[in-house]
Amino acid sequence: MRPSSYLRLLITALIPSGVLAQRPIDTQPGTVTIVRDDWGVPHVFAEREQDGFYGYGYALAEDRLENVLRRYLAAESRLASVYGVDSVEKDFWRLRFMHLEVARRSFAQMPPQLRRNYTSFVAGIGRYIKDHPQGAPAWAPALDATLPIAWNRGWLFDWSEAIDKCVKSGAPVAPELTTAITDDTRPLPASNAWAVAPGRSADNAAILVGDSHSSFTGNGEMYEVGIEAGALKVSGTSGLGLPWIIVGHNRNLAWTTTNRSYDVSDCYEIEVDSSNPRRYRYNGQWRAITARTFTVPVKNSQPVTRTFEYITHNGVLSPLIARKGNKAWVISNPYATEITRFDEQMYKELLATNLDQLIAAERMNERWPTNLMVAESHGNTYYLRAGRIPKRPPGFEWSGAVQGTSAASEWKGIFSVDELVQIRNPATGYMQNNNVSPDVMFEGSPLTSDKYPADVFSDRPRNNNFRGQRAVDLLSRTFNASAQDMQRILFDEKWEQADLLTEALRRALNRQSSTVAAQSPEWRAFAQRLTSFDGFAHKESVAALGYLYWRRALSENQAANRAIVSAAFRDSLPAEQFDSVMVSALTRAMALLRMDFKSTDLAFGDVFRTGRGGKSWPLGGFVGTMRAMQYTPPDSTGKQWVYSGQRQPTIVIFSNPIQSFTQLNFGESGREGSPHYSDQSQLMSEKRMKSTYFDRADLLRHEESRIVLRIE
Repeated sequence: MRPSSYLRLLITALIPSGVLAQRPIDTQPGTVTIVRDDWGVPHVFAEREQDGFYGYGYALAEDRLENVLRRYLAAESRLASVYGVDSVEKDFWRLRFMHLEVARRSFAQMPPQLRRNYTSFVAGIGRYIKDHPQGAPAWAPALDATLPIAWNRGWLFDWSEAIDKCVKSGAPVAPELTTAITDDTRPLPASNAWAVAPGRSADNAAILVGDSHSSFTGNGEMYEVGIEAGALKVSGTSGLGLPWIIVGHNRNLAWTTTNRSYDVSDCYEIEVDSSNPRRYRYNGQWRAITARTFTVPVKNSQPVTRTFEYITHNGVLSPLIARKGNKAWVISNPYATEITRFDEQMYKELLATNLDQLIAAERMNERWPTNLMVAESHGNTYYLRAGRIPKRPPGFEWSGAVQGTSAASEWKGIFSVDELVQIRNPATGYMQNNNVSPDVMFEGSPLTSDKYPADVFSDRPRNNNFRGQRAVDLLSRTFNASAQDMQRILFDEKWEQADLLTEALRRALNRQSSTVAAQSPEWRAFAQRLTSFDGFAHKESVAALGYLYWRRALSENQAANRAIVSAAFRDSLPAEQFDSVMVSALTRAMALLRMDFKSTDLAFGDVFRTGRGGKSWPLGGFVGTMRAMQYTPPDSTGKQWVYSGQRQPTIVIFSNPIQSFTQLNFGESGREGSPHYSDQSQLMSEKRMKSTYFDRADLLRHEESRIVLRIE
């Protein structure tokens, strides 16, 4: 038996139940202690930072080993060697942009402590594999401290807008380049975030709420961890295989992000020498086009070899993506630098003790384009519309390909963080950014488009959505916010347009009273249910399921549905000419319900479910609600299963002690036999959150297991 396994058995077997939770955590040099709470979340304790990361890697491997290794396999561009020809384009996509090469150069430039942390993180994963060799797949890549950096770079790096510009301008872009732009690179649109000042808080403390929305599988999978090691004490969630926290907090700062609109990469059309295809004209002279050849091994097939071409443009490596005659098209991205300092910036923010230190780290300007929302223990709140935004010279049409034959069209630098849209402590005492433009983040927002260059504001003025409108409505009515108030808003299931459309239906039914009178009692009961619908997609609501099917019935008449929905978006009632369409859709909705379920009286949660591993719970929320849940098509029983939407809601209140709460979709563990494989699905169903046990004494009252590892 391996030493770590022996220690686990010794500790859990010899200490009576209930006593383990009273044992103090005594960190010793050269060891790391991993305490799991009653939700299976690991809390890692060590004397040195790097030992804490060692324990983090070990715990992550214990819960999600194969998924992490698959990401690292992708970072090495070796997916096709395991999964065959269907993964060839994914491998070449990462090779073309040389993420692993840049990661290796970047690692050598990192601060020594960060290098030690990353080395220890992957060593912890390796230690778990060594202790449990039967759990590692045969294709597991050789672990390397640069793999998390490479995976992260490929995950955050988005070239799609530049490729779209080339295609728009007639560039003959190869199909594999457009089909390779999958969810791996395109950001998902729906996430929520808000901050509340102490003057609106029941605890007189700043509050941060993060609510990242994405797929629950693939790149959307998240992992929760707490680390207390050296000067670092942090709790939160991150992407699998990444040693930094996307949404979380330390003792003094809490942070979260949401997606924003942006335009940071460009397409250039260049002139190629007709007598030498490896030269292009620039400022009246010929310059060399460099080439790199890569080979991808493919399972059950021959290796595939391709050559990619590059120039240096805008001071960054710019790949050629298409040629035609003596023309070629290249794409430039301000993140395509030879050295990335993103990980260093994230590390500095983990250690920041106040807002000024976090902003100083942000001035490195390595963060991906995003809405950053922050709250601080000293009472400050902060918003930054982050991103490396190029300073484009005027006189060019940047929505398509731009002539790249001279320096005239080259970027004139990058906007500094101080030039970006941001605000500290808005007068309203609250702000939100649920993927909206800065001028509608709160009532009377001064962050208007006229104050910033168009590329910096990067949105339509007053661009809003229902989640943003709903958040402002609810937050502006909240003057003594508690954790319960924040949960109420987080899990709000009010349906966009429901009030207007059911009111339109009520009026239509009353204008067609003779038609209604001729219907069956069951039909009239169904109509009454919908016109009395409160507009919330609650799991218990029978009216909510009926409303959804009525909307589906309406959508079968595409022209009428477009007009009805368009009117509702303008906060107007549909015209009387659509009365018959809306009334007849009731009959069709009932028929569809009977077809799918042989009943018109099921509740929303009877159909829409969460869970996995054979366990199932009813779920509320849908696209168009704050939770923005998305579901699979019906299975053989008619049930539809959540796969995307609210995946990691977080609340942090800087009271004394700190209150912080999370909920992770399904559960912490990816092992089907684990009790924590789907236990948080019940939290999802019941709209509840769990404590992060950020306070050590609180954790010890909820300790489930403990292991002590000696660092090899």
